[in-house]
Amino acid sequence: MIEQFFYSYKFLLLFFLSFLITVLITRLFILLEKKINILDYPNHRKLHGKNISLIGGICIVFSMLISITFIYFINNNALFIYNDYIALSFIIVLLSGFIDDKYGLNVIPKLFFQFVAAVILVFNIDYIYTFNWNFLLFFDNIFFSNIISILFIVLVINAMNFIDGLDGLLLGISISIIVLFLLILWYYSLNTIMLLLIILLGSLIAMWIYNKYPAIIFLGDLGSMILGWFFAFKSNYKVYL
Repeated sequence: MIEQFFYSYKFLLLFFLSFLITVLITRLFILLEKKINILDYPNHRKLHGKNISLIGGICIVFSMLISITFIYFINNNALFIYNDYIALSFIIVLLSGFIDDKYGLNVIPKLFFQFVAAVILVFNIDYIYTFNWNFLLFFDNIFFSNIISILFIVLVINAMNFIDGLDGLLLGISISIIVLFLLILWYYSLNTIMLLLIILLGSLIAMWIYNKYPAIIFLGDLGSMILGWFFAFKSNYKVYL
């Protein structure tokens, strides 16, 4: 009972910490908007009539890093099982999203970077058991498991990218997914894994304030692709990042 109260207190603390950090970082980036100059310009295919900043994804990433640094110390360094390949995959998606927002990327190079990031993940994690591809367990074929896992990751990344078309839509869906994840993890008493999702939940709710209609900040491809990567990677609680 005491332990459960302690974790509940920690969850609330981390939620509000992440929320506050995201608000402060977003306000800071808004002040630096002209220097950063990452904008979504209006055209005949878009409804907004003025330039909208694409810094939402950057703000979420910075907020997560600060919050994670904090929790790394208060949770006895028990939040992560660090893996260089996981970090590399994340960085590839992060940089490709940033380049796309800043300079624009065609479909082919964007897909190339996504596949590279997915391959790095798949060939360094036992995805046939991590993702529970039950129909493959009958003949235990690692080749088909890897192919399906790679396609799954790329599909989720692009699905989240395509959803990001209306103000607040992607963040609303992402918040719902995180709440569902948290309910599942709470049922299995996986408190340590819940901490990272609590941090992300606080950050996304804070960003929703700026992204809801009428949006003054967009997530950009960086934000949507990072969320897609994260959800694909965290779609099974056996992945301990």
